[in-house]
Parts: sequence; C-alpha cells; structure tokens
Amino acid sequence: MKIKYIASVLALSAFAALPAFAKPKSYDKSASWPVEDYVLQNVLDSQLDCGGWAKNMDKRKRFDEKKRAKVIAQKGEAKEATIDNNATTTELRYLARYYAAKKSPDALKAAERGLDWLLASQLPNGGWAQFPARTEGYWTQITFNDNAMRNVLSLLLDASRGEEGFDMFDEGRRAKCKAAFDKGLECVLKCQIRVDGKPTVWCQQHDRETLAPVGGRAYELASFCSQESADMTVFLMTLENPSPEVVAAVSGAAEWFRKTRLEDGRWARFYDFKECRPFFCDRSGEPKRSIDEIDPKRKSGYSWFNKKGETVLKKFAKYRH
Repeated sequence: MKIKYIASVLALSAFAALPAFAKPKSYDKSASWPVEDYVLQNVLDSQLDCGGWAKNMDKRKRFDEKKRAKVIAQKGEAKEATIDNNATTTELRYLARYYAAKKSPDALKAAERGLDWLLASQLPNGGWAQFPARTEGYWTQITFNDNAMRNVLSLLLDASRGEEGFDMFDEGRRAKCKAAFDKGLECVLKCQIRVDGKPTVWCQQHDRETLAPVGGRAYELASFCSQESADMTVFLMTLENPSPEVVAAVSGAAEWFRKTRLEDGRWARFYDFKECRPFFCDRSGEPKRSIDEIDPKRKSGYSWFNKKGETVLKKFAKYRH
C-alpha cells in the first residue's frame, strides 16, 4: 500500500466559483451566549492586542474585578491567540450576533480586528496553524484537530456571503474572506491522505510546509484520524455545486469509513498507515493494538472511539452532486 500526499497545485478554476453553503447550527459555539452587555464586555476585555482570543475561557459568566484585571493584563500575549477549542471563531460569531441585535460600534470594531487577525494568520498554502504566533511544537502545524480548520472555513464562507450577521463587514473584507476560503479549501484537499493514488481521510495535524500528516501530543501519532475526518467530510458535503475535486474527496473519505468500521459499529480514533488498523497510545508514545495496554489514566481520559462515521455514511447515501 503506497501512501502519498498531493503535491501538485489544483487547478484554480475549480475554486473560482464560491459554492453555496448551508451551515449546521452546531458550528456556532456561541449560540448559548446571551446577547447581553456583560458578555460583550467579557469578549472585548479578553480580545488580545493582536486581534485573536485565547482558549478555554467561559465568557457567559460575569467577570469579577480580579478576573477582569487578569484578562486585561494578558492582552499583549499574542502567542496565546488560537483557533483551538473553538477560540476566536466563537467570539467572532458572537460579535456578529450582538451587532445584528444592537448595532454596537464596539462589537463591530472588535469583529473587524478579529477577522483581520484570522485572515493575516493564514499560511501561504491556505492552512491555519493552531497557534499562529508560536514558532515551535505541534501548535505550529495545520490543524484539523477539534475541527479548527473546519470552523475557520465555515466562518469565512458565512462572512464572505454576509450571512449569520456578517453583513456588518464591508465589501473589501468580505472579498478577502472569499479568497481565504477558496485557498483554505484548496489546502484541505491537498492535505487529504492518498493511498495508491486514491483520497482517504486526514490526520489531526499536517505539516505547515509539506502538508504530510504529523503527530501532535505524545499519544497523538501521525495516522488516519476518524473523528476530525468525519466532521470535515460532512462539511464538504454541505457545499453545493462542488468541484470534481471536492466530490472525489468526499467519495474517497466515505469509502474509507465504509472499510474501517469496527465490528461493534464504532470507529477507532486512530488507524496506522501500514495496515490501516486501530491503535492506542499513552504518553510513552508507543502504539498498542489493545486499549487495555495503555496507561489507565490515558485510557479513560481521551475519546478513543466514536460513531461519527455513521453520519458520514448516512449523508453520503443521500449525497447529490
């Protein structure tokens, strides 16, 4: 079995026409954030000077004086700006909702700064690193993990079309969003792992220069990754009037999911490149065939199985292109 990665540049004409897109509501992680002034203030105070946001901060709760002072003191830490764990894309979607409801100039200004950071963070090949300002570690790689790339592309497509409240952006920014989306989609298709010339799925991270799959944390080895690949495949199936390259990507991924379903109806998180068999790993970095062979803490502290492949196969059965 021969694995190779797409190295040739896809024809730009395939991405000339921006496809229509029906965005599932689940993409908006700010949907439960109330359109209240205190939440807006939390978003404004936590926005870093570079324009992006750090992760893992609950903005639905009122910041007390100590929390607000700590957040403001960290504004200059550009290395913390990220698209990981739904950061930045969530804040931007919230600002769009807030502006649509209250026409707040502060919300618009913060959204423009955040979008400008996101656009400036795109790599020359169209991808996004998990932490764009960092210079070493797996954080610098193109990140599919936790749907980072998918979330960015979904937002850019909505913004380019002035949907979901993003009509607040001027035509110039919306045009930049369209160009960034086109380039990002091209990167996604180039990153898709090919086996014997056929597209399959993706890894959690891909090298920011070569686009080859690369590992993340010690227990996240380079591999075929079912969870993120399922979500990306579903995303691609929402694109109307897809290019032949998108259709091939979806078809190849669906075939991979069909072949790799386990006897219990689930999919393992990781499959090796040599035999396309499930493996499990702890912080030792040594892959094991049985989940019972890894450290008990890691065994219970990670999503080693999922059923997302079911969604892929069900939607593919109705896929029209």
